[in-house]
Amino acid sequence: MSVTVEKLEKSMAKLKIEVSAEQLEKAIQKAYEKNKNKIQLPGFRKGKAPRKMIEQMYGKGVFYEDAANELIETEYPKAVEECGENVVSSPKIDVEQLEAGKDFIFTAEVALKPPVKLGKYKGVEVEKMDIDVTDADVDAEIDKQRNTNARTVDVTDRAVQNNISLLLISKDLLTELHSPAEREQIILLQSVQVLSFPDSKSSLSDLRSAKRAM
Repeated sequence: MSVTVEKLEKSMAKLKIEVSAEQLEKAIQKAYEKNKNKIQLPGFRKGKAPRKMIEQMYGKGVFYEDAANELIETEYPKAVEECGENVVSSPKIDVEQLEAGKDFIFTAEVALKPPVKLGKYKGVEVEKMDIDVTDADVDAEIDKQRNTNARTVDVTDRAVQNNISLLLISKDLLTELHSPAEREQIILLQSVQVLSFPDSKSSLSDLRSAKRAM
């Protein structure tokens, strides 16, 4: 196998790869061995027809495609390594010559890693920006994150306990016309009362009274 490189515009290149006729013959024979069990000719059991008989029946190039694919798969990576170019794209393959008894020739058009030239960066000065973060800024960001990630969890397996806050939501403010996002805003911003029960013996009547007041 041999490879030559033609540099093209915009960091492109064309690799011309030549594979010997001997290698092509081996690939054709391999393609015949792979496919012979699928071919049946009159006078022969399936898979027993000689290669020459199949080529006479279906044409001399009946196994060329499989042979070419085999050689491209194995020889292209070798060609990239041998040429030493920094290839950064999949190849665009074009077969130039494919005939038994002759060298197999194909090309691969590829993109190369473009050269990078650094400008004058030494001595460049950048003004440092001083940013003051106050306690108020920190508190505001904490409140923002708290509101963004807040969620409501229904507790049904136990009674109200010490210092637990209840969120009572008025369903009258919600309609089917509201989107989920609008309903959430109504719940969070307009229709929430927070009732704190200092002890676990707070009566249900307190809860009902608060609900009626909404």
